[in-house]
Amino acid sequence: MEDQGEAADIARWRDDVARAVQPFTAVKQKPSHQRPTRPALAAASGNPQRYDFRCNSKAPLTYNYTRNKKMTSDDNYDPKAPPEKRGRSANRGSNRKGKQPAKGKSIPLNDKAGSPSKQSVVQSSPQKGTSTTTRSRSQASRTFESPLAPRNVDMTYLASCSPYVKRTDPKVVDLSKIPAEIMDLYLIIHRMPYVVIPEALKQQYRQQPSALTQGLSDQNFLPVKDTPYRPDKLAYLKTLVDQIVREARFNTHMNAIEKQWGGTVFSWLSGYLMSWPFEQSFRLLNVEQCSIAPNDLHTKMPNGTALPYETLPGTITKEIDCASTDGKKAGKTKDVTRMIDWSLALILSQDDENMLEKAFETINPNECSVNQSLSYIKHSPIFLDVELKKSQPGSNPEVALAIWASGALQKKIRHDWDTSLPMPAIAIEGNTWSAYMFVPWTDRYNVRGLRMWGPFPMGSTTTLLRTWQIVFQLNALIEWGTTTYSKRFQKTVMEGWAQERVPDIEGHSGMSGYGIQDLSVN
Repeated sequence: MEDQGEAADIARWRDDVARAVQPFTAVKQKPSHQRPTRPALAAASGNPQRYDFRCNSKAPLTYNYTRNKKMTSDDNYDPKAPPEKRGRSANRGSNRKGKQPAKGKSIPLNDKAGSPSKQSVVQSSPQKGTSTTTRSRSQASRTFESPLAPRNVDMTYLASCSPYVKRTDPKVVDLSKIPAEIMDLYLIIHRMPYVVIPEALKQQYRQQPSALTQGLSDQNFLPVKDTPYRPDKLAYLKTLVDQIVREARFNTHMNAIEKQWGGTVFSWLSGYLMSWPFEQSFRLLNVEQCSIAPNDLHTKMPNGTALPYETLPGTITKEIDCASTDGKKAGKTKDVTRMIDWSLALILSQDDENMLEKAFETINPNECSVNQSLSYIKHSPIFLDVELKKSQPGSNPEVALAIWASGALQKKIRHDWDTSLPMPAIAIEGNTWSAYMFVPWTDRYNVRGLRMWGPFPMGSTTTLLRTWQIVFQLNALIEWGTTTYSKRFQKTVMEGWAQERVPDIEGHSGMSGYGIQDLSVN
């Protein structure tokens, strides 16, 4: 009965429109200019309540020829029928059925030949930028013809790139054959200490009964002689820890966006640097807009080549088929690049800055950097990378860290710098902090790349104890960077590579022409 009543209403409405309104021309204008207004319909029909929004919530159906906004008044429309059997197409896009009127011609609204029907079917042309190729979603995301969207690049892809980055479990590696400089960093980030809170703060935490101090015991407090923090900064450090725990709980409870999480972590890291126990010789850098440059340092994705996926030396578990479906693209490569959030880098002295500037005059301007970027951080030796992602399905900070570390490795190889030291990194997913190690490696095919060890848990900002674990671990990583890494950088880059390019003869004009020595002496 309801369907019959609705059909009768539509038929009466058509008769009213035919009597009251002249046929309109279907041109590309706003919908309000292509159809009669409701006051005009109400005056012509003699029933003002029928076309008044205040009296009738159901607006009469119209047929509008505007692009991608067609609505039909087909009598055969059945909302309960399958999409392919309805009077109008289930898709409201460009794949609509119905013949478009020629430009300048008018079609009366009561003419059923002007409404879309099964007798007049014209397939609309695809919109600009769309493809007519029929492919499944899985095929579209796994071929190399389509652009490498961020969601399509994972650690499996990076294992077949050049240089490769392969995930490796250090538990199955013979650690007795690992070099000492790698083992030193591994022992730092592998452990999960529980005695991390300075004993000088025990009384303050005992006098502060709250939800933050739940779970603390006397075994969690570090003796004064073993405290790596500055005694005069303990109260300030305690305030920072309490603050980030409260802010992290707020972000979790309110499901904050990733930018809010980034602001919380960045402000906390900036404040933490003021409590560093030794002379501050490093800085926190925002590298969100610092791309890997030049393009030669980008990770290369092979196209048309199958490379072995080697999880352990001498063991091949599977092969990744990177063969292209287009024979013309066989043998070509695609660049894969990514940026991270922050980095910790050494602060060079003024003498070192001057020496670098003189050394950079001898090489191509596209190579004038001590790291994998040519932005404002080009004079900053990076020793720790940090990437943050909101804790949600599909987030993976490992990929960005791996691509960034791959660019650093290629930079070192290009200038013949030391590559024996591993590259540590921190991945933050919401409250959870994890540490990684990118170890330079040469596989059985004599191909150089990186082995990613991790993740190693660093702590979490959910509780005070686990937040102090982050502080303790971060303190150890910064100490490694300002001592071990700093000494190696001074020896191999400043005293080695840079010193060789700085002229020793007084009055020497230096080297020009990107490596061509100018022998003229003033």
